[in-house]
Amino acid sequence: MSSTYRIDERSITEHLLELAQQGNQPFTQRLHPDIAGVLGVRLPDLRALARRIVRSGSWPAYLDEAERGERPEEEDFMEARTLQGLVLGMLPVNDFSDYLTHLSRWVRVIHSWSVCDSFSLPQPKKLLREHGPELWAFFLPYLQHSGEYEVRFGIVALMQYFIDAE
Repeated sequence: MSSTYRIDERSITEHLLELAQQGNQPFTQRLHPDIAGVLGVRLPDLRALARRIVRSGSWPAYLDEAERGERPEEEDFMEARTLQGLVLGMLPVNDFSDYLTHLSRWVRVIHSWSVCDSFSLPQPKKLLREHGPELWAFFLPYLQHSGEYEVRFGIVALMQYFIDAE
């Protein structure tokens, strides 16, 4: 296992493989028939791991490794991509421009509807209040993207954050 980032003395791959032991793989593979590397880790377990990464304060090192995209093919799990999006949804956003850079790097690795749809902004009301026009400008170009999941990301984000009851 080649990853170097560690939390609780284990790599992300080791954590994911341990969480996959709960036997959800056949069900998850049926939901994602054309996606390779499906372990079947349940979303609440991925959220708990994302929270541990963020709370540990080591999330910059985690994102650095995840964004390099150097995982060998046999470790390129769908759940690793989901975990990256979940971490992005829990980060403290101290530098908004830097946050958007991380987010755009993650959007490039989305390869399934569940990876896409599991994302949510951290503190969305605050971010929308402080950076609404910038978020709109960030999400909107994804609607014109050539990639299926980039377009889906733009649609889901705009619907989630910019459609209100009025």
